[in-house]
Amino acid sequence: MTACLQQRMIAELLLVTEREGKGYVPQCREQDGLYEARQCSRNGLICWCVGPHGHKLPRSLAAAHEVNCNDPRAQLGD
Repeated sequence: MTACLQQRMIAELLLVTEREGKGYVPQCREQDGLYEARQCSRNGLICWCVGPHGHKLPRSLAAAHEVNCNDPRAQLGD
């Protein structure tokens, strides 16, 4: 099981005790279980870019409508 899938399971278990819309549940790629390039808070207002192993890219945290992790200028190295 990948780190993303493990973190997702833990986050989903913790959702029971968190207020609605708060927190973060990792989004994992279906094909290999690694992290999706674009991650967002549960309420979808804030997003950021990560590499395939979940490491946040510098200066990528912003309002959801401003985050484009497919931009070729984004360096997705982990």
